Amino acid sequence: MEKEPRLMENNKKNTATTFKLLQDIQAYFCEINNIENTPQLIITYLFDEMRELAKAVEKQDKKEIGSEIADIIIFAATLANCYGNVALEESITQKLERNFHKYNPVLSKALQGRSLTPIDVLKKMKNLWDRKKDKEFIK
Repeated sequence: MEKEPRLMENNKKNTATTFKLLQDIQAYFCEINNIENTPQLIITYLFDEMRELAKAVEKQDKKEIGSEIADIIIFAATLANCYGNVALEESITQKLERNFHKYNPVLSKALQGRSLTPIDVLKKMKNLWDRKKDKEFIK
């Protein structure tokens, strides 16, 4: 990987303002530290971080919650890099667009009018979604 001039130069603070930049920073970090990641290894780390997040949530420790969420996002970017730099920004945008269609607010309000709990409404909407429509959004 070619070294990006804005990454980790002169002890400058590395600010990931986009998912692409986060992926670049993490790839560079792994490269300069000779870290070889595999999807299986990263998934193990993600499970560990999720357990740590659950503990932080249980303690209601906002600082620790933020730290653990950051770890999860960084490892997700690392996992994406294991697959030839999956474009997270594009994937997230497509998923958000799909979710707005899948969990349509008009249908949600109609279902809520049937005395369903918010969780039951989401489950019902998920079950009603035609999975074939995912192809319209996830490319």
